[in-house]
Amino acid sequence: MIAFFIVLGVLSLLLFFALFIPYRIAYARVYKPDLTMDYQGRDEFVKELFDKANETPYEHVEVRSYDGLKLVGRYYERRAGAPTVLFFHGYRSTPLRDGCGILRITETSGYNLLLVYQRSHGMSEGNFITFGVKESKDVMTWCRFLQDKTDKIYLGGISMGASTVLNASKYDLPNVKAIVADCGFSSPAEIIFHVIDKKFKWAYFLAEWSAKLFCGFSVKESMTDAVSKSKYPILFIHGECDRFVPLSMTLKNHEACTSEKRLELFPTAQHAMSYIVDPERYQSVVLDFLSDK
Repeated sequence: MIAFFIVLGVLSLLLFFALFIPYRIAYARVYKPDLTMDYQGRDEFVKELFDKANETPYEHVEVRSYDGLKLVGRYYERRAGAPTVLFFHGYRSTPLRDGCGILRITETSGYNLLLVYQRSHGMSEGNFITFGVKESKDVMTWCRFLQDKTDKIYLGGISMGASTVLNASKYDLPNVKAIVADCGFSSPAEIIFHVIDKKFKWAYFLAEWSAKLFCGFSVKESMTDAVSKSKYPILFIHGECDRFVPLSMTLKNHEACTSEKRLELFPTAQHAMSYIVDPERYQSVVLDFLSDK
């Protein structure tokens, strides 16, 4: 009997560590994210965007999430009461890296802008990332923060940030008039399975159970299902050369969307690069979509 419990204990310990490994790889907070990226030969343009973003004055703002985390944002007010873009960055990224394009677009349009640090990123609290599941509830919190500042909120996001706002589209969000989703995925399960090396596809179930055990969420929650319930106009953007989040995921979300929708593809753009490779067209598409909302 003692031998049985020893074996059971050893097996339980091995299972714990087997589940802890995907938690550390996929979900745990990273304090020094790797921000290296291939900018498709537009490095000088990107540096110009970053430098401008770093120099632009902003107001530091904070809210408390539904589960008690401090969430932090950078608020750029161009005019009191103006329409405001609420923008969410991607997985293990930063507001300035992913939001420097929308910062320039909102400067041109005169819109206000709130760039937020997603939970478990940068100055916001949190120990793990949930691929747009719990983050989607933070969208509601930020919308409530903004509702006394403007009667027009436009949600925007890139990569996981896009999936965050798409997942939030199933909620009744105060003052939200439209959503712009750039290269979002269709569900945590599908993007995790896609990025796992083909030699380790068998280990996907470990990532699924790790999310439940350590982070308290299901990777099977679907952004595709969320947009099928959305009442907000949605602009879907994706680069056709994206190998990280396949174009097929945006096409799947677009097809499922039952609200007003528009699809814009950028033929030469890699992941999250549509604005970088064609900023003039990107800005035109976004402002044209938002102009009558």
